[in-house]
Amino acid sequence: MSYAHTYEFAENQAWDFEATVSAPPFADVVTAVEPISDDAVLEIGPDGVRSATFDPAKVVAVEANRECVQETDGELSVGLPLHKLEGNWPGYYPGGNPTYTLSVHHSASSEDGPAAKLSHTTEGQQKMDAFAPRDRDTLEEWPDREFDYDTQVPAPKIRGALFGMASAADSLVRLTPGAETILLEADDENGEWEYEWKITVPDVGLGDPQVYSADYLRDIASGMWPTGEYTVRFGPEQPLELERDGLRYIQAPRLMD
Repeated sequence: MSYAHTYEFAENQAWDFEATVSAPPFADVVTAVEPISDDAVLEIGPDGVRSATFDPAKVVAVEANRECVQETDGELSVGLPLHKLEGNWPGYYPGGNPTYTLSVHHSASSEDGPAAKLSHTTEGQQKMDAFAPRDRDTLEEWPDREFDYDTQVPAPKIRGALFGMASAADSLVRLTPGAETILLEADDENGEWEYEWKITVPDVGLGDPQVYSADYLRDIASGMWPTGEYTVRFGPEQPLELERDGLRYIQAPRLMD
């Protein structure tokens, strides 16, 4: 089913968009993307909710999508302040209402007040935030890369290892494939590989290590969904890619002299 109207931010146009969404999967999209970028393009349509963006330095890209739209009067594609959605709205928290109505009001002129108003209604109570339009690029196509190493790791294991090593590191985390392991090492303030964490995985084969910036790894780990299984891909002078159903991240390698 297609809709005749697509709602986007534009000058000299006024419109109101409304959709009823299932709260938990919608929250999954927001919490996965928000650590990477405060502002991101959010797309809502009959097929679900999608957000795909990159951090300001374009080191990390993320794409998240969920089928959670129950009813909508059109298709929405706008830049929104995801940090407000993730932090302020009660429907995102466990025990919150399972569905809510998401409304976006866009005024024709900035003289009318805020350029847009975002409201969330649940159990008869409405919360509203006003914000300026976000001029953000969406990630139209996922980077097409080849990787030397490819393996599957349960979400709690890879999420915990990445977050732990990234938090312990001074600035870098090194991944080294083993016969049936991935060795993660974190550097100290002297540039030595002081800390290590080894996780058992299906056979990836022996190979050379690759280094990644710890700050970005920590952001990725904090946004990763905690259940399921991730496909982990990396290699020498190659990005690190983490993918599971509905969510994927890719981080550029840190190339050393």
